[in-house]
Amino acid sequence: MQLLAERAQRKGLCLSADYEPSAPTAFLGDPIRISQILTNLLGNAIKFTQAGDVDVQVTMESQNSTVNGIANVRLAVTDTGSGISPEGQAKLFQAFSQVDGSSTRVHGGTGLGLSICKQLSELMGGTIRVESLLGRGSTFSVVLPLPLQVEATAAVQTTSSLADLRVCAAISHPTTRRLVTRYLSHWGIVPRMAATEAEFLESIMTELATDERRVIALVDETFADTTDTQLLQALASDSTLEPARILRLVSLIRRADVEHDPSLSHIHVMTKPLRYKAFRDALLNMFKNKQSETQQMNLVQRTPTLSGHILLGEDNPVNQEIALLMLETLGCSVTVAQNGREVIAHAQTTPYDIILMDCQMPEMDGFEATRFIREWEQSNCRTAVPIIALTAHATPGDREQCLASGMNDYISKPFSMERLQAVLTLWLSPNRVVQNVEQPAPHQRSAPISVPIVPVSESEPQASLVVDQSAWKLITSLQRPGREDTLAKILSLYLADSQDLVDKVHQGIAAGQAQTVNQAAHSLKSRSSMLGAVSLSQLCRQFEELSRQGRLSEAQPLLAQLDSAFAHACHVFHAELEKRAA
Repeated sequence: MQLLAERAQRKGLCLSADYEPSAPTAFLGDPIRISQILTNLLGNAIKFTQAGDVDVQVTMESQNSTVNGIANVRLAVTDTGSGISPEGQAKLFQAFSQVDGSSTRVHGGTGLGLSICKQLSELMGGTIRVESLLGRGSTFSVVLPLPLQVEATAAVQTTSSLADLRVCAAISHPTTRRLVTRYLSHWGIVPRMAATEAEFLESIMTELATDERRVIALVDETFADTTDTQLLQALASDSTLEPARILRLVSLIRRADVEHDPSLSHIHVMTKPLRYKAFRDALLNMFKNKQSETQQMNLVQRTPTLSGHILLGEDNPVNQEIALLMLETLGCSVTVAQNGREVIAHAQTTPYDIILMDCQMPEMDGFEATRFIREWEQSNCRTAVPIIALTAHATPGDREQCLASGMNDYISKPFSMERLQAVLTLWLSPNRVVQNVEQPAPHQRSAPISVPIVPVSESEPQASLVVDQSAWKLITSLQRPGREDTLAKILSLYLADSQDLVDKVHQGIAAGQAQTVNQAAHSLKSRSSMLGAVSLSQLCRQFEELSRQGRLSEAQPLLAQLDSAFAHACHVFHAELEKRAA
């Protein structure tokens, strides 16, 4: 759930997870395949929902659905999107079909992951179906037969440590309100739900006046009667309410700002979407004598070493975020362009100290954009701005191709902070470099090392798949106080739409479209390498090279390995997001 939370919340959607409290808590199954199904269904629901809610429900198919230790678990994703016509539903799970071309143009992508969801569900002995009404929304449900783990066949029991707890809640959103009430009731707590600020404060005062009661003030960020900040100020201003512990529900995109506000350091925070176990643990920890430990990242303060206005031409959202983080930490201001045409438009209207140009961008690539800029500069008697290529190829001929198009230098992706700083220092004018800070030695312009294509065995075990998490250290070291969790944001961006790239590789090979395969593999390789997904990046490199040489028939056998490596990387990223959100 957490991996797509930011994407939904930035669209103004409420993403919720409803786990049936009476359902078993642990099963034996394939977490990678199940995660891939949920990621696809959630991604599509968010993509095609413009307002309202996206809900995930986990229930048992029926009360008597457990036979011989096998439970029929139902995973349902419901949205309030535009809905799907009966005709569209009939072909929805066909490979590489799309319901409506206009939806593709508006939202991007075609929901090709649905056919993969169907295949994965059936491989696990399950089924998938859709219920939808035009203008009302859709529900995609998957039923999977999963063996129960012996120690988890009983439902989570209530605990006596919550018996005397009283919860006063300021929650307006219907889904959040229903979910909180349901979970609290399962633990034997009857919450007092308030509709107004006055009612909320009065309910807290009433509960505190009753002997031997521990009171929690539960404040949701979407409370309708007033803002959550004003409500917290009202609580702080009345000393009689001080014994109440405060638990604040905030969206993932606000958590970092909330946690770094020193005036709110005494307030417990939970990230939405609300999760059953995390909510229960938070309530249990709120009255412990020692302050609950909050996960803190190692915030490294770096002194800016450069200045200057940089134009970044990069269409990949993951690479955008990482480059922005590095450049701003170094002290540069940055303008982002999504393709070569945007780079040209910016370059013709605004003076920049350096242009960082991705070589493979849609509409117009970096080479063509560079040639156009050089011709424009010459015809208008303009000083040539340094253009530095960002390339993920790292082949011996790359530098020659970059120079031939008019670029001054290049950086191979993935690149380090030190490498970026060295190249920028070399090409920025001296007054743009802070002289009292030790600079890295200028880089040697030697030929890059070519990475060979290494065949992967058909039977390569899952254990051989590699995600090098040390690649994340740079990102976490540049985290700035008061900002949202940067690594979580970048991982979420990766997981939000990378499945579309895998789908395009499948589609391109099925249709014999080498260019489609090449572009999708290149984009997936670039973002995967930046996040340390070594095995996946190497496989993408093979698809890229084979498609470039027109050898798609040799790429066909690698598709299963691609799916496995992608699912493994997503599982690792998802686990990290869950850990950071806890």
